[in-house]
Parts: sequence; structure tokens; C-alpha cells
Amino acid sequence: MSLEDVTFLQPVEQISVDPAVIQSMPGLMAGGSLLTQTDDLFEDFIVCLSAIDSAWGAGEFDRLLSQSEMLVALSETLGLGQCAKVARHVGALLPGTDEVALAAVVARVLRVGEISLASVLEYAYRRI
Repeated sequence: MSLEDVTFLQPVEQISVDPAVIQSMPGLMAGGSLLTQTDDLFEDFIVCLSAIDSAWGAGEFDRLLSQSEMLVALSETLGLGQCAKVARHVGALLPGTDEVALAAVVARVLRVGEISLASVLEYAYRRI
């Protein structure tokens, strides 16, 4: 078997941003001090994604659970419904014994989280 016989999968996620949530965030209406609290939420979101990745790599499943729960809350606050949905799956799989499924979902959480951030940035750039 050669490398030419191998099919590489490239997962594609459909991500959307809830504009009603983004527009109602604190700081958007304030004018001059634009997005101070919202910036903090996105920074927390990024830190949480990083913590999920490092907790998974270190085998720290309690931290993985707490960070995935935090990601659900942040995602809902930021209008990133798909990310919240996928992060809930991590918590649902942790008590079980299906390590392969958990690994796939953790990888998906990281991928959806990164794509969600890119979607928010794209939305913000279009509004400028």
C-alpha cells in the first residue's frame, strides 16, 4: 500500500454566530470604551480552549470536565451555539470508557472553538 492509496479526511464544520447575542453584548452600546467586557469574554474563551487541550494531553480528566463546562457557558454567552453543543459532548463522554470517542470529541471541540473565533472575527470585520 502506498500513500497514494490513502484517503485523507478533512473535517468541515458549519459554524454560525448569533448576531443578536453579539450585538447585545456589554460594551457594544457604550461607544467609546468599545468591547472591554466582551474582549475579556473572548480572552477567557481562548484560555479555556487552551486549557482543554493541555488537560487532555496531561490526562487530567477532572480539569477537562471543568474546562469543557466553562466553555459551554462562555460559548452560550458569546452566541456560539455549535461550540457549546460540542463542549457538552465532552462532559457526556467523560464518565464512560470510550477513549476513542472522547479523543474525537476533544479534537472536535478544539476545531469548532478555533473556527468559532474566526467566525466572530469575520463578523466583526464586516460590521466595521
